[in-house]
Amino acid sequence: MSEIASLIVGSEKLTSIFGRWPSFHDAEIHDLHLQRGYINPEDQVYEFPLLTVRLHLWLMTRDIDQKGFYVSTKHTLTKMKFYDVDNFRMEGFNHQNAIFGLGIEQRT
Repeated sequence: MSEIASLIVGSEKLTSIFGRWPSFHDAEIHDLHLQRGYINPEDQVYEFPLLTVRLHLWLMTRDIDQKGFYVSTKHTLTKMKFYDVDNFRMEGFNHQNAIFGLGIEQRT
């Protein structure tokens, strides 16, 4: 298991499907939701910004189908939540929303 995957709650759901932590290369964002959070010190409530994203990902094989295309398997729609979001940026929203990959880093 990758170092990052070991820090993600529920990461075993994806690693059990793909056999490892996926690269997310060419994954497609179906939707995302930003929630600003809520802070109320009097009640000791500290909910910081949250990003929820649903991604379609799959495993591309080396096999070629009858039409000459690579065969993809293990199509999965997954939901991921990112807590304490800061400095979020998004570019190029369109009908497909394919991403090159997904980088996650832990900050202390």
